[in-house]
Amino acid sequence: HQPGTRPRRTAEAGAFLAGDASGGIDPVLGCGVALALTTGLAAARAAGRVLTSGSGSPEREYQHFVRRETRVRAAIAGGLSLLAGRPGLQRAVTRVLAAWPRASARLTRLVAGA
Repeated sequence: HQPGTRPRRTAEAGAFLAGDASGGIDPVLGCGVALALTTGLAAARAAGRVLTSGSGSPEREYQHFVRRETRVRAAIAGGLSLLAGRPGLQRAVTRVLAAWPRASARLTRLVAGA
């Protein structure tokens, strides 16, 4: 796949894409290493299941896992990219998050994968 895009499949025929190969998130979030380790471990476990079971289920489970782990982070990265060249919008979002610290804390937990 092209850099900055996400592959259609992250697992097929016993092969698993992990880390940036599985559709890395914008580096602005700083979660690349954690995501690489998380998906790498999950890929290793899924590959082990393929070897023991021989079924396609581990590939599907892994694809769902990667989507679940990356969907919210990718959306947040997209939102931050949208803010990048818009100082007025940045100030407005900062005011909203300052007024709602629980929302700010929740976004932080989502990026961290918690």
